[in-house]
Amino acid sequence: MIERRPVRLHLQRIRFPKILLLSAPSGNAEIRLAGILLAIGAALCYSFYLVIVNRSKRIKKVSEQTLTLYSLITGAVLFAVILAFQGEYILEGLDTPADWGILMGLAIVPTMIATLTLADAEACARIALKIL
Repeated sequence: MIERRPVRLHLQRIRFPKILLLSAPSGNAEIRLAGILLAIGAALCYSFYLVIVNRSKRIKKVSEQTLTLYSLITGAVLFAVILAFQGEYILEGLDTPADWGILMGLAIVPTMIATLTLADAEACARIALKIL
């Protein structure tokens, strides 16, 4: 059997400096601890979500598209509840149809397409594992 670990470590060594360069502040920007903690928390929540989905017998019976729909609805409800308790006006700055179009594009493209392709990739991986 081929050892894959050195290749993974090598790829991680290449990726990590690139991530540092891309996340470096520019101009008057500053790195805030709250932002770093939120990013780490989001990554942990997403990893827990993936582990729970992959290990749960009950969830394995649900189709990937249905699970994606439930995830998006749950996220939207949580977002609405947080906004309700914050009491701030969230639509400030969305004055023109172009602004709304950009917002919809940011909501649809990275969120829905990425989530659906992840679900489809998991389905393909399950099929490939059954064949092997």
